[in-house]
Amino acid sequence: MSNTACIFKLRDGRNLGYAEYGKPDGTPIFYFHGYPGSRVEAELADKAASHKNFRFIGIDRPGYGLSDSKPDRRLIDWPDDVTELADNLGFDKFHIIGLSGGGPYTAVCAWKIPSRLISVGIISGLGPVDVPGLRARLSVFQRFWFSTAKHFPFIIKPAAYIVGRMLCRHPEEFRKILKERTSKSDKEALDDPDILRAFTNSFSEGLKRSSEGLNRDLLIYANPWGFKLEDIRCKVKVWHGEKDHVVNADFGRHYAKCIPGCQAEFFPDDGHFSLAGIKIEHILDKL
Repeated sequence: MSNTACIFKLRDGRNLGYAEYGKPDGTPIFYFHGYPGSRVEAELADKAASHKNFRFIGIDRPGYGLSDSKPDRRLIDWPDDVTELADNLGFDKFHIIGLSGGGPYTAVCAWKIPSRLISVGIISGLGPVDVPGLRARLSVFQRFWFSTAKHFPFIIKPAAYIVGRMLCRHPEEFRKILKERTSKSDKEALDDPDILRAFTNSFSEGLKRSSEGLNRDLLIYANPWGFKLEDIRCKVKVWHGEKDHVVNADFGRHYAKCIPGCQAEFFPDDGHFSLAGIKIEHILDKL
């Protein structure tokens, strides 16, 4: 099953884009893409979801892909969009999984709508960047942008526009950079044309209409989230690669330490892209 350009109109008039993979009548999983990204990133799980009888639904966050932007959106607003889509699709309960920059959006759903969730999975998830020990685990480039977003937010919108245009206009150069700045396991994963296509299509689809999602996400990541991980009261599992050069594994350890009852699995030889690209069937097994 694959229907990659679905649009649902929310009560406030915004369009919310989503894509469906896996089994049409399977148990529903909502997938929250990375940063930047889009609904089509969920293609990574298409075959695995079919094997495991899951209906795997990737959602565009506001300002990405087919989803209209929402000015001044907050992290804690996201569960409202998710539940509205779930109600429209007839889901009383569902699983959620978030990758990388989708991690905070997964965590906030675990905090705000636990009664709707069967289980929660966070893969290579970005955590709160203002925690002193975690801030030291960011790259120099990441620290610069998060600091700029927090203290000089007016700079971020034009910068996001420029970055978004560059990613869309020079996809081959972006693929080259993507492979050069990752671990050995990630390079090997990205040598798989299906995995590389899923990620690069996700980036380009997410940014082709607007850079507003890129802009707003960065502002959200750089500032307090509006809730505490310690207040989450539902089943959460974390998967993280020790060779992750994009989101350090200490972010995964932070989730595991702070969320009550959290179960975490760390992969000594995996990185950022290899975990989601190659281990997705294992992850769905454990969800």
